[in-house]
Amino acid sequence: MHFLEGLLQLAFVVGNDEFLIIYAFVGAVEVFFGCIELGLARDVGCKQGLLVGAKEFLKLFAVSVEARHGFEFSKGFLILAFESAELGFNITRERICTSWLDPETKMIPQWSLIKIVVISTVVSMPWADANRFRINKAKSKENGHPSLLYPKDTATRELKRLDGVWDFRLAPFNNSEIGFTQQWFSQPLRNTGTVLDMPVPSSFNDITQDRKIRDHVGWVWYETNFIPPQSWATDSRIVLRFGSVQYLAVVYLNGNLITTHVGGHLPFESDVTTSLNFGSKNRITVAVNNTLDHNTVPQADIYQRPGAEYAVQDLFFDFFNYAGIHRSVILYRTPQTYINDVTFVTLEVNEEQSNAQVSVSVDIRPATTGGLECLLVLEDHTGSIAHSTSIDLDAANSVSFPLTNARFWWPYLMRTDYGYLYQLKLNLQRKSDGLLLDSYDLPVGIRTVSWNSDQFFINNSPFYFRGFGKHEDYPIRGKGLDWPYIIKDFNLLHWVGANSFRTSHYPYSEEIVQTADKYGIVIIDEVPAVALRYFHASVLDVHKQMVAELIQRDKNNPSVVMWSLGNECKTAINESQPYF
Repeated sequence: MHFLEGLLQLAFVVGNDEFLIIYAFVGAVEVFFGCIELGLARDVGCKQGLLVGAKEFLKLFAVSVEARHGFEFSKGFLILAFESAELGFNITRERICTSWLDPETKMIPQWSLIKIVVISTVVSMPWADANRFRINKAKSKENGHPSLLYPKDTATRELKRLDGVWDFRLAPFNNSEIGFTQQWFSQPLRNTGTVLDMPVPSSFNDITQDRKIRDHVGWVWYETNFIPPQSWATDSRIVLRFGSVQYLAVVYLNGNLITTHVGGHLPFESDVTTSLNFGSKNRITVAVNNTLDHNTVPQADIYQRPGAEYAVQDLFFDFFNYAGIHRSVILYRTPQTYINDVTFVTLEVNEEQSNAQVSVSVDIRPATTGGLECLLVLEDHTGSIAHSTSIDLDAANSVSFPLTNARFWWPYLMRTDYGYLYQLKLNLQRKSDGLLLDSYDLPVGIRTVSWNSDQFFINNSPFYFRGFGKHEDYPIRGKGLDWPYIIKDFNLLHWVGANSFRTSHYPYSEEIVQTADKYGIVIIDEVPAVALRYFHASVLDVHKQMVAELIQRDKNNPSVVMWSLGNECKTAINESQPYF
């Protein structure tokens, strides 16, 4: 036992998967000679004892290895081993060696049990591909920047959607790293083998009739080509933005690594100004991995049944793990001096007097730029100016102001003019000559949220949530963005008299949130921390990243009144207390 522990510890230290293979091999050899020495008996009754013993021992062993080495892969390894061992016992239950059972407890001793578990695992797992059970740190060391402002055309901004039919290829489960070892990103994807047509945005799972694609666990590869406008080549900042990729994305542009992102459902982007070939063809290659394990949010177990050609994810939640490029891929242009972020806050409202106090803050990049001001114009739904002001950016980056004759944002059925939105128009310009540098329009609602021990209030009026915990799944396209379904859903919400929903159990698309603003539907915004049961530091890092990215994305949407940190997490587990 100490010998195997030593090999395992060495594997963690040197980061070499070969030692994991040796570890399994030594156990397999000992089981082989143990079977020869003891002989195989025919005792069907020992199966239950073996499985109960296996389950309890694996729990203890996993906790021990994690405490000593801080390496979550061992848990995945042991859980997979237990699944494989259980299946093996079902097949060969009449040939299990009764000599290994303790005569008093009728349970197998721990040392003999680990031998059976190891050999069952060796038989059922392609060990050469151990990397598929964990995120390769080299690929994810720099997470993509969260997207701050939703891309749109303005007087100074342009965008080019890259949606359409992309080339698509699965990496085989038993050699899922092949795309990286053979550098598929360095050449057209169709040169590496057979590719399929894959619509973007969509989930890849239900597009074909192939079960292996539907249930695939591991890496898949996407590719498309585009030509950026030649007019973008000067005085521009060019950004490549993904609305959502589930779960891990590694993005290449013309064969060069551009960015990575961990966690689905939320947008990320990267400045690609210096990486583009203007006026000629450019190639985007995206490696996507949908693997969920004990270090992801949400979580799952992974196992492969003996003889199967693909892995199975044992999800801890009750919905399908759709995967792929789920939302629009956009290339957009801004000026080199630009509005990076805007935050709009309603400080207070007075419904009787139709007055409100609001604040606006802006973030300008580069931050060192001087001599600038930002003009703010708040327009009502007719285009009339409700208020105008400016921020002298040499002195401040925010301003607050009163709004008279204000029209508030109300939920559906709470007032007749529900979902009322203003347009906040921002113009960044030089103070010296008024030269326009950048512009952006942001829909905003005048709305406050408050509560006490008994009630929840919107604009100081009691609000009762009538609605649903819904999902974002649709036939064929999975979690792919689909405008007809979005509008149909909101018409149904109005039809049944609902005024709210929770984004169970992950962030829905920005387009859904924006539509909720217009339809007066209140949202409880939830991150994908559903049924968490492992509370490692690495999980907490991802979880906090998702919360921060969600708030950053939806902070200006009046429909969002609450942030949900998770759903049905196993808070009875002691480790969850310091976590939360």
